[in-house]
Amino acid sequence: MRTDLGTSYKRLGQLDKAIEQFDKSLEIAPDHATTYFNRGVVLYLKGESDQAVKSWEKYLELEPDGRLSMVARDHIERSKAAAKQPKQPKAAAQ
Repeated sequence: MRTDLGTSYKRLGQLDKAIEQFDKSLEIAPDHATTYFNRGVVLYLKGESDQAVKSWEKYLELEPDGRLSMVARDHIERSKAAAKQPKQPKAAAQ
């Protein structure tokens, strides 16, 4: 239930509330893999890539062959690759 509420908050752009609901869901059901996956997506959207990767890795630990496993692996790979890229300087204001 809280996972669904978290997903709804994500759709509304209320990312902090989404994370709060996912965390509450994990307190109740710490092995609910899909919650970790969704939590990772929201963390990534918030710019917290390192934490997002940890959530996706936890998802894979719980469901290595789950229906979202290929997507989770792709998200992890892309996040780690992006972290290795040098930061581009911001364009000067004109």
